[in-house]
Amino acid sequence: MKIRKILLTLLAALTAFASLFAIACDISKDPEYSGSNSTADSTGGETGYISSDWEVMPENTNPNLKYFGYFHGDGFLSQGSYMDEIASLQNSNVFLLNSAFSLTVAQEKLAAARALGFKVIFSTHGFFTGGQITQANTADLVENYQEVWANTCDALGEFVADGTILAFYFDEPAWNGVKEADFRTVTKMIRETYPDVKVLTTMTVYDIGVAKREGYPEINASYNEFCTDVSYDSYAKWNDKTRRIYLEALKSKATNNQWIWGCATGFTSNPNQNGELYRAIKGMYTEAIQEPRYAGILPFSYANGLEGDWGYGLHDFFSNTSVYYDRDLKKLYVQIGREVCGLEPYDFSKDVEVVLYQPTKVYDVGESVKLPILGASDGNGQAVPYTVTLTSPSGVELEPAKFTATESGAYTLTVTAGEGDREVSKTVKISVRYPNEISLFDDPAYVSDAGGTDEDIWCWPRQVDTTFSHSGSGSLRITPHADDGTWPRLVFVRKGYQLWDISNSAGISMWVYNTSDEPINGFSLMVSDENFDASKTVHSIVELPSKVWTEVTLDVATIQEKSPTLDLTKVTIFYGNAAPGYENRASFYVDDVMLIGESEEADDCIIDFERVGDMGLVGGTDDDVWCWPTELSSAQAHSGSKSLKIKPHATDGTWPNVVFKNGTSETFDLTNVQSISMWVYFDSDNAIDTLGIKLSNAGDTNKFEKTFKIASRTWTQIVLTAEEFANADTDLTQAYVKFSQLDDEEYIDRSPFYIDDVIVE
Repeated sequence: MKIRKILLTLLAALTAFASLFAIACDISKDPEYSGSNSTADSTGGETGYISSDWEVMPENTNPNLKYFGYFHGDGFLSQGSYMDEIASLQNSNVFLLNSAFSLTVAQEKLAAARALGFKVIFSTHGFFTGGQITQANTADLVENYQEVWANTCDALGEFVADGTILAFYFDEPAWNGVKEADFRTVTKMIRETYPDVKVLTTMTVYDIGVAKREGYPEINASYNEFCTDVSYDSYAKWNDKTRRIYLEALKSKATNNQWIWGCATGFTSNPNQNGELYRAIKGMYTEAIQEPRYAGILPFSYANGLEGDWGYGLHDFFSNTSVYYDRDLKKLYVQIGREVCGLEPYDFSKDVEVVLYQPTKVYDVGESVKLPILGASDGNGQAVPYTVTLTSPSGVELEPAKFTATESGAYTLTVTAGEGDREVSKTVKISVRYPNEISLFDDPAYVSDAGGTDEDIWCWPRQVDTTFSHSGSGSLRITPHADDGTWPRLVFVRKGYQLWDISNSAGISMWVYNTSDEPINGFSLMVSDENFDASKTVHSIVELPSKVWTEVTLDVATIQEKSPTLDLTKVTIFYGNAAPGYENRASFYVDDVMLIGESEEADDCIIDFERVGDMGLVGGTDDDVWCWPTELSSAQAHSGSKSLKIKPHATDGTWPNVVFKNGTSETFDLTNVQSISMWVYFDSDNAIDTLGIKLSNAGDTNKFEKTFKIASRTWTQIVLTAEEFANADTDLTQAYVKFSQLDDEEYIDRSPFYIDDVIVE
């Protein structure tokens, strides 16, 4: 079914993340960087200068300022390109191609950028070797540098000829150890080959002399003689006055009247504190329109840099599917970029934005599913109509509202808004577990199943990879720390709870993929008690061959034999390094972690509440569920180890029901049924005689009811026979079977109760 709604408000996520350490490109090189909580002045205005603390964007009065783009628009190596996404913003005309380390990849990405109308700043690779960051003059010019350049020219010649390549780029060469003589040799060679193509370099605050580092020298202006354009990077809090000092220092290293590019801070370690992103882009733009030598602005960075040292990039704030989406920051960037590029202000009212958040949890069969945040608006945030569709794993179209998951697999939720060429749709999967599943790792929500201590997660950081799997649509990728941590573990949890009942299973199975060229030895699937008692731990060490999926299993019979005192109803299941040494630190994948071979199959006519899947056979209206919330409990059991627990609302709700289902059907055909029975435990000092069994048809019509006296704190069987309901008004071919509060009198004793072994036979 489809419904039409109006988006009233969108919620902002409040999750806070710890600050990231700076290493590579390099926050630590900036002595003024102080993280997201700094209170440094953002303006520091002086007479004669426009302050960046404006509300109405000033006009670009600098005729030379005409380029706007982003660092890492092609993503980091593991992310892929954001080129199409950036093009859709319609606020940039230049693309900085950072990660094309092979000429074949470079050709592909240059062609893609050209097709989108971008000029390209091409990051050069392969001229220098052996350099160490922060260690001046440690890099060497490769002996065949002329051959490297000749091959580059052969591969990229057409893109120079048609004007696609605007500049060749060098990122912090001195900081990466490149000697002045070598840098001059290479940049002179490029200029002589292509005198009409720019050569752009970015320097650090140490290179330009506004900060000092022991043992690291400030560069000479001659270092940049053959560069046509220069920039510096600093991720300190923006201050207009301080930045003018930095600007003059930059000019002192660009004495051949080189053009200037700005590198605005476009990342934050704390996504909930992104105020500096506003200050930085406003400040850089305001500086650029007042400095005639400014040619362009390249914010750092569009890509999410969590794998490096930069934290959350602009993509995290510009994508309306992100929990950190910031419409106002996106609008600010769009209008500044368009002003720099000489385009008219953007009319956001014509945009259609669909918001549909990725679910952050995996549900169990029988659990009530709450839809994620969704809606639609125009570019100014005004609500627009949208439609929602929800489809079950078996392809049944459902009413798109809060629902009870009756099938395992992935439910598909789609939101659509707009019409014609402005129609926009977004889709997410809502995953529901198989009853015997530990984790399938099929979508990012499954990452919460991958537990362990902080030390475990630090040594074995993990993420769900939806591009690679043993089966299904994803797997868990683990990228071990290169050298630290000896015995990391992956502890399998569900909703933060690490104990599993394997007493009715034959064993445990998981699949592991080793990305190394060499086998991995010493990894083990293990079962122990909740304290990881070594004397109770049972191992299954399996060698992992190179680049194949390998099944790792552990039989319950083996567990019982090797650890006879281990309580199989409360075990910890984990995978880890069990060998004294940990030499092969290659990445690996984990998938399809399952309990296998249920030793006792559930009878179709019995609901014994021993399995999570049994919750899919329990329902009721929202009012029923609100008044009588249900859960599996091991506190009481008539048989087995669990039962259905109901803890009634303390005061409200008079005639709640628990509705039992016939498999996937809401109703039973009772025409050939001999009896309906169940066992009830009333956890009160008193007996109760207002509860009983109800049969009815849709809308709770044609009711047949029978109350029973249920004793205090003992299991009582209640039975409704065919002879009793044979002449009922209820249509027995499609009857609802319910346990209900039936007496019209006030519902006084609201003590918890338990239901077990429901039998329709």
